[in-house]
Amino acid sequence: MKNINVTFYNIEQKDNLAWFTNIVCLYKWKWVLVKWKWKTTWELPWGHIEDWETSLDAAKRELYEETWITWVELSFLCSRKLDKLENVVSYYGNVYIMNVKNLWKLPESEIEEVNFFEEIPENLTYPFIQVDILNKAKEFFKTNKIL
Repeated sequence: MKNINVTFYNIEQKDNLAWFTNIVCLYKWKWVLVKWKWKTTWELPWGHIEDWETSLDAAKRELYEETWITWVELSFLCSRKLDKLENVVSYYGNVYIMNVKNLWKLPESEIEEVNFFEEIPENLTYPFIQVDILNKAKEFFKTNKIL
């Protein structure tokens, strides 16, 4: 994965440019991460933006599908661009954050487990992206006196 360059922006990408959405959640001052059934690593809820969705709508849908969180008030954190250096392809996405108040039991899905972490775990699926996103969110939550 070292052939990928990640750049963050403070301006929200227009929906026609954004392909992905990431969601950073805190629940009782812990990071909410998910583990897919076929993986052994943790990741932020995320997903592709469908043609009919806005970036924010996709974030709400993906959060629901991966964590079963239904009451959602998301705030924009940053945009990110991934550049695959070997073939110079760029992928844009928006990152949203929220402080979760309630959780429900996860239904049967491709997600095996939702867990809560006080610190950023080492076994992340995409550490080259997720560590930076979580650190940006941590700074936001501290600045806004949420942490």
